[in-house]
Amino acid sequence: MAKLDVPIRISSEADAWLTLRRLIDDEIDADDVDLNSSSFAWASIDLHAKGEKYHSSLPTAFMRGLVEFQDNFLRSSALILKDSSHITKLPNDARADLDLVFVVSEGTTGIKSILEGPIGEIVKRLGDKLTGKQIVILVLALAAMYGGFQTYKLHLQHALEIEKLEDDAEEDQQYRSIIEQLIESDQDAAIEDTLNKAAKNDKRVHQISELASAGRDALLSHAADVDVVTVQGISLSKAVLVDLNRRSRRRSEEVTFTELAKIEAIDAAEAHHFRVKIRRKSGPPINAYIRDIEENRRTLNALWKAESSRKQIMVELTGRQIGRDLRDAKVRRAWTPRKKS
Repeated sequence: MAKLDVPIRISSEADAWLTLRRLIDDEIDADDVDLNSSSFAWASIDLHAKGEKYHSSLPTAFMRGLVEFQDNFLRSSALILKDSSHITKLPNDARADLDLVFVVSEGTTGIKSILEGPIGEIVKRLGDKLTGKQIVILVLALAAMYGGFQTYKLHLQHALEIEKLEDDAEEDQQYRSIIEQLIESDQDAAIEDTLNKAAKNDKRVHQISELASAGRDALLSHAADVDVVTVQGISLSKAVLVDLNRRSRRRSEEVTFTELAKIEAIDAAEAHHFRVKIRRKSGPPINAYIRDIEENRRTLNALWKAESSRKQIMVELTGRQIGRDLRDAKVRRAWTPRKKS
């Protein structure tokens, strides 16, 4: 493949998707893409919330959504830099450099974070740890999935089951409005195809996509008592937001089960809870929380002991089952199995 005379520089979301598609389809080489001179100022998360509680104040519930979004961005960054979604794998200085800064506008109705600094830090820290193609794919996917418009649009199309809203739209102006904003286009299908190809090229793209999706869910599910919330320019009325969260709950099933498993890691990065990576005999690993640390001290000690000894432990988990995935998993109890006599 002949090298391009002028390197490709990314300066918009459209550039990112086009370059990602051309790279995966082998139309260009990774060496043709100059990430160091690219601008990621376009990659940002932009929210506007209107409601009585959002005038000169910011509800705690809404802040929890921002914290969960931030945590998932850090986990995605750790996947790229350390091939692990554990935040503790990142050095302290890296975590500080990768923190998202949310700027609140006057009246606290507008909240924005530009991802340019953290993404540039990732590019700088990668060096020659990955192949050029891996770096370009992962960095562009991260920027577009967290800081672009298209993945939010696709997320809402699927979450709201947009094609099923058309009957409601005839009677309700709020539904007509959201359908007009989310109307499907050929571009949407092309971008979804590019994401699927990228995920086949590198499994971490799929993991980042799942983390980004959970981050978007957190932003919307914690937007309580709003009249209107606008994310990446897409406006959702209170009625549509309630419907979105209802559909999300309906697609999931609350489950509780006990399983013999190994504890791969315990992430104490968050101040008020620990994240535990659990390896089961079958099925994908589970990332679960343990909260109320003092109340669950015995359980936490059992988990730490199992992690250090690499021995199996009985774990009781609860969460929302969606297909094969367990969402919002929590550790209820953990104990060492009795030896058979």
